Amino acid sequence: MRSYELLQNRNIIINRRGIGFNVSENAKEIILEEQKKHFIEEELPDIVKKLKMYGISIEEVERLLVNS
Repeated sequence: MRSYELLQNRNIIINRRGIGFNVSENAKEIILEEQKKHFIEEELPDIVKKLKMYGISIEEVERLLVNS
């Protein structure tokens, strides 16, 4: 699949006949939502495993997040 076709299928770019491709108005939101989904499904489980392995509580993580 070509890159432009992939972006068009994901509604990130729009093909305007005779003009070319334009970035859609909500492209940023679409990309951020896809990245968020990837993080939650692919990266976060490994982080949770490490937190459990090192005995780091949710309260400790929350305190670090609030203070950062």
